[in-house]
Amino acid sequence: MEKFAVNILEPIIGDFVQVCDLKQKKIIELKLTHVEKTKLSGKQWDSYCVTLLGTADNPLGQGTYQLSHPAFGEVDLFLCPNSATEYEIIVNRKLD
Repeated sequence: MEKFAVNILEPIIGDFVQVCDLKQKKIIELKLTHVEKTKLSGKQWDSYCVTLLGTADNPLGQGTYQLSHPAFGEVDLFLCPNSATEYEIIVNRKLD
C-alpha cells in the first residue's frame, strides 16, 4: 500500500489503471484524473482522494477491486462510483 501514495500517483495522472473485479474475472481500464490531499492529511494522517474516469458502457459497483499499474504494482482498494463514469478512492492512513 505504501506504493499507492500521492507522490507515486501524481506523475501518472492521465494514465490508465487496470481495475480487476476478482469475483467476475472482469478487467477494465480507468483513467486516473485527479489526486488531492484531504484536510485530514498532516503529521498524523496521510489522507487523499483519487478520482478515476471510465465509460458508461462498463459501470462498476461500489466494492473492493484490484488496481494495477507499473508505478504502484497491484493493490486491493475500495472504489465508490460518483456517477456512471466517475469513481473515487479515499485513502486514510495513520502515520507512525
